[in-house]
Amino acid sequence: MLRLTKGRWFVGVQLGVLSAMLACGGDNAGPGGGSAAIAKTATASGDAQTGGVGVALFAPLRVAVTQGGAALAGAMVAWSTSSGGSLAPPSSITDANGIATTVWTLGATAGDQTAQAALPGATGSPVVFHATASSGQVLVPTLAKAGGADGDGQTGAAGSALPVPLAVLLADANDVRPGVTVSWATTGGGTLSPTSSVTDATGRATSTWTLGPAGGAQTATASVSGATGSPVTFTATATVPANTIQLIDDVNGPRFEPSTLTVPAGTTVSFVWVSSTHDVTSDGPPSFASSGAPNGPPRTYQVTFNTAGTYAFHCSVHGAPGTGMHGTITVQ
Repeated sequence: MLRLTKGRWFVGVQLGVLSAMLACGGDNAGPGGGSAAIAKTATASGDAQTGGVGVALFAPLRVAVTQGGAALAGAMVAWSTSSGGSLAPPSSITDANGIATTVWTLGATAGDQTAQAALPGATGSPVVFHATASSGQVLVPTLAKAGGADGDGQTGAAGSALPVPLAVLLADANDVRPGVTVSWATTGGGTLSPTSSVTDATGRATSTWTLGPAGGAQTATASVSGATGSPVTFTATATVPANTIQLIDDVNGPRFEPSTLTVPAGTTVSFVWVSSTHDVTSDGPPSFASSGAPNGPPRTYQVTFNTAGTYAFHCSVHGAPGTGMHGTITVQ
């Protein structure tokens, strides 16, 4: 009986501790202490849009969650609507800036429609958004280069960031479209930062383009789903230093770029690895010191050519003398 009584007492203590733990976690308090707060983002919240019935709005709905005045990441926000439409996703987690988003597809009834974002226990929850659903023709916005200093047609060193950001403008016949996400991409081996940006109050969105490592023409794109003119294409020219031969393997195949080069005697030629595993093997005669075992970037191998002649070379991984990935340097 004594052991049973102790057992009941011990279980009761455990249950009491568990109840206390649950009670402490029920007010949506985060690691920093205090309750969270939720509100529409200060800009580009997606509120008060107009769209066609049954059509997804261009600008996502956006809320900001804070705790003690600081952004709260990792909070689960639930989205819902009573207007017959849908929210995708129906729940989203706040990012490092405390922002959660969703895309609102309007219901089939024309007029005012509402959606809300809820975070249980948070001050300001639920946050209510309004939209006007139109049964008539709705203007589809057009995505275009912003004009002026829009970043198109620049020239820069391969692998470097271009000085002027790429810029696009989203607008319809009546007005600009703020709060819409623009996606940025490049196929030239470079990067865009950020990879997505939101149009501001003037309908503009920007991104900084860092060129890929290969020389020549490169392209980048800006896209908005459903917008006329999307994607918008930007071009740039990547330059490489004089007397440089790049070792490249991309969609155009493995190659030396350029594959032929003419230089005066006494010139130092730089072989620069851009992508994949390569080597520089001299065919000779006349010959020069080969680069050694194949390896990948980053690597630069330099050879000074003091004697006139035509020097043939190849990559032992992707070619052979006179075929595949091969080239020549003519020294005059």
